[in-house]
Amino acid sequence: MPPKKAANGEKKSKSSFDALGMQGDADVPCDSPSPAKSSTSAGAGGRKKGPSPYNIYMKAKLAEFKEKFPDMTHKERFKKVAEEWKTSSENPANKADD
Repeated sequence: MPPKKAANGEKKSKSSFDALGMQGDADVPCDSPSPAKSSTSAGAGGRKKGPSPYNIYMKAKLAEFKEKFPDMTHKERFKKVAEEWKTSSENPANKADD
């Protein structure tokens, strides 16, 4: 779409603020910067959480299954390992049953 003409006949380009229906000057920086994202899951200055028992189990078993069943797709292996997790002795939910 071509730029609109101003009342005096000159071409007037549409700024991104005009296009969004906002008022303001696009050349003026914003006074309040967006909050910085933390790189840790525990918040600013905290330490990252370690992997859960499920994550540890899945990583080890998926590697094991990949060697045993190289023709199986990742999705199929993942489903089988996840099924085994339900009854695994490494699952904390199953340790309460002892």
